[in-house]
Amino acid sequence: MPSIPQVASCCFCLTTETGTKIIAWFCAVIGAIETVRGLIALLGAIGHLGQQGAAGNVFNAALLTAIAAIFFILGLYLLFGVYKGNQAYVRFWVNAAGIYLIILIIIFILNIILFIFQSGSFNIIDSLVFILLIGYFVIVVNSYLREQGNGIETF
Repeated sequence: MPSIPQVASCCFCLTTETGTKIIAWFCAVIGAIETVRGLIALLGAIGHLGQQGAAGNVFNAALLTAIAAIFFILGLYLLFGVYKGNQAYVRFWVNAAGIYLIILIIIFILNIILFIFQSGSFNIIDSLVFILLIGYFVIVVNSYLREQGNGIETF
């Protein structure tokens, strides 16, 4: 089974530890903001429940809120793992983010197929950039995890 590639630094100038901390804060902050946005959208959709199509809006808002909350919790796991030196939390984040990345790729492929066979709008560039960004996050955090497992100190 091929392994995840490893990098020596994050963004060519930061240690993998610093990059992992930035990624953890990014996930926690963006997850918190998106959770609040999702809750606001959910409350707005619930307020329109009697109207046509409102059930679909409630479902979409609830799904957005759940995914954002999971993203926030994963960010907290990574924060605790890095700052407390708990490799199990960091490993859990890598595994969960890897699963999330696979799901994003499957959704991306399905959206391309739907875009081909149905008329509609699909922003390929945004989705592709997000997939590549999450993929790079996984590579950096996994590299940090490997460095910690090998006893390589990072400053």
